[in-house]
Amino acid sequence: MKRILYLILTAVIAFAMCAAFAGCGSGSDEEHAEPTSIYEAIGGQYMDKVSERASAVLSADLESDCVTVDVFWAGSATETTEWTMHATINEDNQLVYNDCVKKLIVTDEDGNTVSEDTQYTDGEGYFEYADNGELKWTGAQDEDCRECIFVPVEE
Repeated sequence: MKRILYLILTAVIAFAMCAAFAGCGSGSDEEHAEPTSIYEAIGGQYMDKVSERASAVLSADLESDCVTVDVFWAGSATETTEWTMHATINEDNQLVYNDCVKKLIVTDEDGNTVSEDTQYTDGEGYFEYADNGELKWTGAQDEDCRECIFVPVEE
C-alpha cells in the first residue's frame, strides 16, 4: 500500500511540475520535451531566498534514478563552500541523500583554484520538496544550512 501511495504521489508531483513548466520560455518542441521522471521535472538552477548567497543546481541522473544536487555558498570573493550529493525522493516528499561531500574551495583573484579542502564525505540529510517548487534544506548536516530555502531561478 505504501508503495502504491508513493507511486501515485510521484506521478502527481511530476504532472504538476510539467503543467507548471509547460508555458515557460520559447523554442523548439525538443527543448521543451516533457520530463520523463520527477528528477528531470525538478532539475534546474535554484537560489536561496534566505541568505541570497547560496545557489543549487539539480541534474537528473536517469541511469541511477536520482538527482545530483550541487550547492554553492559564497563565503567571500575567493572562498566557496561546495556540497555535492545524490538524492532520491521518499514517501514523505523529501530528497534524501547519504553521500554528501563538502569542500572548501579557495581561488585567487583570477579565479584559479588555490586550495581545495574536503571537510567531510558521506554526509546525510534531506531537502523537503514543497508543492510550490521550493526546496527547504531543513535536513542539512550543517546547522547553518538548515534555514536555506531554494527557489527555482527564472530563465
